[in-house]
Amino acid sequence: GMKLAKDSLTEADGQVWRNEGDNVLKFFLNGKQVEELGSYVIQPLDKLLISYGPVSDPAIQSQINSVADYAKDH
Repeated sequence: GMKLAKDSLTEADGQVWRNEGDNVLKFFLNGKQVEELGSYVIQPLDKLLISYGPVSDPAIQSQINSVADYAKDH
């Protein structure tokens, strides 16, 4: 129900998060920042974080660490 583009994320309810001013979307795959996810096929055990906020957000590492790792148990 969501639509993801390089510079915006539209939620199923219509809320749009878009790169504006100091706030940007940032994508992290398996703990490493990537520029986009458009052509990437998510693999089993991949950990994905889509974050929105300042480019140099000091909370990024704690956000990355908070991504659950449930798949390895199933």
